[in-house]
Amino acid sequence: MFAKYFLLVGVPFISMTNPLVAQVEGFTPQYPIQSSEEYRNANPYQQDFLYYCAALVDSRPNVYQEFPLDEFEKQKQLVLGQLSQCKSNEEFSSTLTKFIYPLKDSHTSITGSSSSSSRSYPIRCKWFGDSLHIVTLTTQVPQEFWGAVVASVNHVPLPEIIKRASLRWRYENSVDEKISIALNLSTTGFLKSLDVIQHDSDKIAIEMVDSRTLTLASNSNGEWNVKFINHPVTERKFINFEYEIIKDKNLCYLQFNNFVDKRVAKMYADFLPFWKRQFAKTLLFLGLAPQGVNRYLDDFLNDMMAEIEENKIENLVLDLRFNSGGSGTLNDPLLYALGVDAYRGFSSEKRESELYKMQLSSISSAETETDSVSVSVSTASKDSVYRIRANEVAEITKRFQGKVYCVIGDWTYSSANLFATIVKDNKLFTGVGEPTKQKPSHFGEVLFLRLPNTLI
Repeated sequence: MFAKYFLLVGVPFISMTNPLVAQVEGFTPQYPIQSSEEYRNANPYQQDFLYYCAALVDSRPNVYQEFPLDEFEKQKQLVLGQLSQCKSNEEFSSTLTKFIYPLKDSHTSITGSSSSSSRSYPIRCKWFGDSLHIVTLTTQVPQEFWGAVVASVNHVPLPEIIKRASLRWRYENSVDEKISIALNLSTTGFLKSLDVIQHDSDKIAIEMVDSRTLTLASNSNGEWNVKFINHPVTERKFINFEYEIIKDKNLCYLQFNNFVDKRVAKMYADFLPFWKRQFAKTLLFLGLAPQGVNRYLDDFLNDMMAEIEENKIENLVLDLRFNSGGSGTLNDPLLYALGVDAYRGFSSEKRESELYKMQLSSISSAETETDSVSVSVSTASKDSVYRIRANEVAEITKRFQGKVYCVIGDWTYSSANLFATIVKDNKLFTGVGEPTKQKPSHFGEVLFLRLPNTLI
């Protein structure tokens, strides 16, 4: 079962998919819990926690599926007790984050501000199979250690680090867990949380499987001379989508990094307070918005197809390795441009919660300004087919008829992950890449909640 909506709690929210929406204020609906005696007798942190629990149950379709009711209520009472002595928003955010661990859903997040500091070690690691390798190219790490396999850190074996991390951090699947460990092994905050070090100033001794040891000191600002050797074509571009025609390979390379275009950016802008909304829309109108959100996807695809046709290109690589998601409404025009007329879709569960109604009403006026994607869905059976009937499709003048290769990586996430799942389930294109850090089922739209007291 695929659920369509998910809950993201807290402000400020720094969008991974569109920096145009730098801060979403969030919505604070009224819930019956606020009229209860338990709520009135609680301190502000306990009140926000009770409010959050009510919003979670109201907005998330299957809380008790992942977090059984009995355990949910048990942990709820334990957290209420802990919050009786809460002293800061940071402590409250940390407590709330731990409470939602059982959901194992990286889309359900607390994004409150944090004043905690963390220093960095000049090390970068990556998993290859079950081995964690050092991949840093920096003057702080001798070349002899490049590619070395990590066995332990400060005499804590890697399997024990993984075990401790699973108890203290939330991971959606084993790939997510490995990526997070590889990424955070260079930070003092992560290592302190696992009791590998005690202080930010502590050095670490990384023991290799071949018994060599690499000792490193942390840097207060985390800036190290780290360099990576990237391919000039396939290196990450900091733009939402970009293509390159490679004539001698009879190939078009399309790097699609965010499912966000100008139409989606307008929708996101409508979540903002009035003055921020007007500012964001002014940037879009003037063509000054960042990261390629100044273009409609259909216009981009038409330009690409015209050059493909001119050069008689027969192969296209769609690279989703760096795609952090965005709006799934761009699935249809992209698939249509790549020659797909229909595909089997997902069943979905939609809950029209109070939070969802408030957010929907905030953009209702924009529906007359912004073209929306309409999809005809048959839900008669598990083989239901989503037929492509998006407004953008009508504007796509040429379609690709050659062979498509869809590349994914461990950072392919959210709407990009759903896109890759559609491709795989329907055997639309040749798939290439690595497992992703996310379960295929997830909540596909963002709900922004702001807590009434702490305002996070």
